Amino acid sequence: MSLDLPVVDVAVLRGEPDGAAARATVEALDEACCDTGFFAAAGHGLDGPMAAVFEAARAFFALPQDDKERVPRINRYGFVPLAGQARDPERPANSFEHLDLGLADEVPWPELAGFAEAVRAYQRAALETAAAVLRALAVALGAEAGFFAARMTRPQCRLRLMHYPAGPPDGEGPRPVLSEPHTDYGAITLLATDGVPGLEVRPRGGDWAPVAARADHLVVNLGDMLARWTNDRYRSTLHRVTAPAGPGPVLGPVLRQPRPGHRRRARRGLRHRGAAQPLRAGHRRGVPGRPHRRGRPLRAVRGLSGRGPGPNWLSERRTGQCLTAGDRLGGR
Repeated sequence: MSLDLPVVDVAVLRGEPDGAAARATVEALDEACCDTGFFAAAGHGLDGPMAAVFEAARAFFALPQDDKERVPRINRYGFVPLAGQARDPERPANSFEHLDLGLADEVPWPELAGFAEAVRAYQRAALETAAAVLRALAVALGAEAGFFAARMTRPQCRLRLMHYPAGPPDGEGPRPVLSEPHTDYGAITLLATDGVPGLEVRPRGGDWAPVAARADHLVVNLGDMLARWTNDRYRSTLHRVTAPAGPGPVLGPVLRQPRPGHRRRARRGLRHRGAAQPLRAGHRRGVPGRPHRRGRPLRAVRGLSGRGPGPNWLSERRTGQCLTAGDRLGGR
């Protein structure tokens, strides 16, 4: 049985975020984030940029292998080929091919007409939509509307264009798992799909369920950073990707905001209360996930600490302290 995500129209958040009409949207977002941390966003305003970046992705993945591998892989940015297809045996490969692009030209881009323009336009538009959603979540949590924006003045945002190989036709065996079960390590992920199924979610206490999402919706999910910021009031839920039937689709892109402020601040100091080892990104108590690539502790933000029970889940009364996973922001 497929998982029908709650559909939230976020158009009002981009137009009149302080108006009365926005209150119902804020409540709907809060409910979805407390449930699975997944929802489908309508009214996101990305239709044009999304169509253009899908065309750019298809053009890139249709290139000869040698041309695709001209984009290097440097510090988690660049091209990763499908296992078995890489020309360079030393090059990292994966069960699907993908291209990771950031905001600062971390690697040389493909030399395709219109590619860079399409990607940059989508990044700008998606950042605006992500900011509108985070603003609404701050309000839902009882914080100042600009709480997250003030801490994401230098966000790390990676756009991942993904191309998955096709699986067996329907009825001919189980679907291969191409992306192992994991939680996202960042704050928020925006996933644009072409409507071909493949994404599966496993809610806590439930079984794996394919996500039913329309091609004109964004699938939005929260990552470990938001779960920690709210001490698991908001959910970062396990998900995976299985191979679809028929021709392999372009599934993506993904835009993440994995850290607020400076890099050092985002990775140091967060520890699970009572644990002998630092709580690492992707591993919260009782929730399996992927470890942080470098195995370093993750710090949410300097100065956040619990204030006591109340509606405000995010507070900054005591500065200079490190938030622990046992502290609910705004209450214990």
